[in-house]
Amino acid sequence: MVKNNNATKTDIRSLKAYIKRLEKNTKADVKELKTDVGSLKTNMKILENKFDNLKTDMLEMKVEILGELKDMREESAAHNFSHMRINDDLQNHDEQIKKLETATV
Repeated sequence: MVKNNNATKTDIRSLKAYIKRLEKNTKADVKELKTDVGSLKTNMKILENKFDNLKTDMLEMKVEILGELKDMREESAAHNFSHMRINDDLQNHDEQIKKLETATV
C-alpha cells in the first residue's frame, strides 16, 4: 500500500490556524516582555537614585567626620601646648625656689 504524503485542505487550514495561534501567543509574550523590561528599567532608575542619595549622604558624613577630626586635632594641639607651658612654668618655679633656698641658707 502506498501512503499519500500530500497535505489536504484540512491539513493546510489546521496548519494556518496553528500558526495564527502561535503568532497571537508570540505577540502576547513579546508584549509581556516589553512590560517586564519597562518595569526593570523603572526599578533600575529607582535604585540608581537611591544609590546616588546614599553616596551623597556618605560624602556629607565624611566631610562632617573630617571637620570633627580637624577640630579634635586643633584642640589636642592647644591642650598639649598648654601642658608644655605649665611644665615650663613649674620648672621655672622650681629653679626660683632653689635659688631662694640657696640664697637664704
